[in-house]
Amino acid sequence: MKRFLAGAFSLLLALGAGIRIWYVNTHVDPRFTPPETEVYQMGEWVELEGNFQFSAQECTDGYAVRLESVEFMTRRRSTLESMTWIWKCSAWGQRGRCRRLWRI
Repeated sequence: MKRFLAGAFSLLLALGAGIRIWYVNTHVDPRFTPPETEVYQMGEWVELEGNFQFSAQECTDGYAVRLESVEFMTRRRSTLESMTWIWKCSAWGQRGRCRRLWRI
């Protein structure tokens, strides 16, 4: 009898968790849905219009970026290049004193 009650309780618990997951996924707040994909052509200027790269406090109104080239790379290479970029960014404005944030 104890096994039957434990099995029934486990089944109800799993069913409840499944219903909860379904409910959360179907009733998600629009603030948390990913934005739609936008496609731009090479050389096209794109207004930032309040979008930001590092923090929401960036004032990007009136700024635009231009797509100059596209390059496909592996995840490892992308990570290494972004680590190098962070290192360069951290050294910017320090008048020759460079400090590495990431070890490559």
